[in-house]
Formats: sequence, C-alpha cells, structure tokens
Amino acid sequence: MSVTANFFWQGPSLRLYERACLTSFVQAGLTVHLHTFNDRLAVPEGVVRCDARHFAREDEVFSLTQGGKLHSVAAFTDLFRYRLFKKEPGWWFDTDVYCLSGVEAFRSLEDRSKGLLVGEQAPGQLNGAVLFVSDPSIAIELELRATAKGQVFSWGAIGPALITDYVRDTPHRCTVVPPQVFYPIHYQEADMLLRAADKAECERRGQNAVAVHLWNEILTTWKIPVEFMPSRGSYLSDLFLKSGVTVDPAAALPEATMEELQYFGRIGPRGRRLVHLISLLRAVKQRLIDARLQKRPAFAADGDLLESNVHRMDDEEENI
Repeated sequence: MSVTANFFWQGPSLRLYERACLTSFVQAGLTVHLHTFNDRLAVPEGVVRCDARHFAREDEVFSLTQGGKLHSVAAFTDLFRYRLFKKEPGWWFDTDVYCLSGVEAFRSLEDRSKGLLVGEQAPGQLNGAVLFVSDPSIAIELELRATAKGQVFSWGAIGPALITDYVRDTPHRCTVVPPQVFYPIHYQEADMLLRAADKAECERRGQNAVAVHLWNEILTTWKIPVEFMPSRGSYLSDLFLKSGVTVDPAAALPEATMEELQYFGRIGPRGRRLVHLISLLRAVKQRLIDARLQKRPAFAADGDLLESNVHRMDDEEENI
C-alpha cells in the first residue's frame, strides 16, 4: 500500500527549496500530490499536480488575516489541510519539509496513530507542518474549530494553537511524537542548516529523523534567498545536492553573505535604522577630528553630512 504525501502551493513557480523538498519525498518512495490553483505550475519529476478546487475556492486563498497580516496564505493552508483530510485522510507536509526516511518509517508512524498524529517542535510545543489524519471525523472537527475563529485572528490560531487545543481536549484520539522525529533542528537554530561548521551536528540530529523542517518563514525573515543553493559544505547544501535539483552548485550563497543577511534580518527595520545612525555618528566624530587637526570648519553652513544622512535614513526606512 502506497503512502501519499500532500502539499499545497500558491504562486507562479516553485523555488529551489520547494523543488528539493518535494523531490526528496519522491526519492523516498512516497506518492507526492501537490495541490494548487495554478494549472500551469511546473512540478519536479514524479510529483502529481492536483487541482486544489476540489477542496476550496480560489478566492478563499487571500480571505484570512492572521496576526495582523492581510491575505495570509499560511492561514489558508491550515484550513485547506483540514478540508483535504475530510475527503482524503493521510499525510500533510508544508513545502519546506525535507524527507529523510523511506516509506516504511511513515507506515510505522501510521500504525502508532490514534487518529491524529502530530509532532513537537520542542517539548510541549506542537507544530502542524507535518500531520497525519486517518479519521475524517477529526478533520471535520478541526475545520469547525477553525471556521469558528472567523476571518481575523492571532498568528497560529487555526494552526498550531488549534491543534494544541485539540490534542489537550481529546488525548485519546491523538498521538504526539517528540521533536527528533520531524523537527530535529529547532526554528531558533535554523541557521545551523546553512553553516558548514554545524553540518556534523545537523547530521547527528537528523540521523534518526523521518523529516526535517527547513523553516522557510524564518529564512525569509532573515532575507535569505531560497532560490540560491545554500552555503557550500552546509548540511542543507548536501541534502539539496542529493536531491539532484537542477541548479548550478557554483551559484551557492557564500556563508559570509548568509551571516550578514541573517544579522540584518534578525534586527529588523528599527535595528537597521540604529546601525545607520551609529555609522553616521562615527562619520561625524571623524570629521570633527579631521577638522581639528586641519584647523578648518567641520561642516558646511548647511550641515551637509548630518542632514544628507538623516534624509537617507528616512528614505531607507520608508522602503523597508
């Protein structure tokens, strides 16, 4: 009996990370269904493109507001997976989950499931990036609970938070597996996946894992481009090369560039503004020192350095 892995994609094309993840499931021997409203979406070899209209209307994709973010596709996919499970019980994976084990590992987990199987991303913290539902009545109740939240809700309210509440309310119908099964790398350590020095530790943690979550949402926040090959020698680079994705390995993101992007992504717009301000103050200090040594005015009458840089900071803040 085959094991089917279900995914959803919204957009004109798949990026490198999604292509590699989907391919990893094909190579592991699973039947891969990618649900989408894009009838022309190019998919990796072995992936079956499925019409998402069997489970939802296309105008629903951008109908939800989650955590203040309008048109949240992430929230829609939470709802979509419950609807899918009502008609087709089985496995769900987010498109940034990479398969590390073969079909037998998934069958073994299915045998352990009481109806809903979900993984911890950390002790006591559930994540819905990987789900297995064998009982359609569970999916019906999950959808009802999600619909009851309305169209505007807090981040994760119809995803991880909802699943956490359901597991708490109905423990006799749920199976929870520890972090090392699906989330051997915590989201706060996502940069380990991209750093060559952490490759051995990633390999150790992933040795007995069934899958690994790549945390694309975190990487995007850090401004890490997910269309480039990861840094050479990193755990993720090795995984992608094994998947055979058609991207020139020479076009890899240098690790130093990754570190800079991650840093500026972590500190956010206010942090970047502060960095500009510190740079400006250092320039002002240097000009004062130079002026004192050369016995000349430090600034033109219009305060050129300070004024021009403040305007530049304001312009950059508007574009962030």
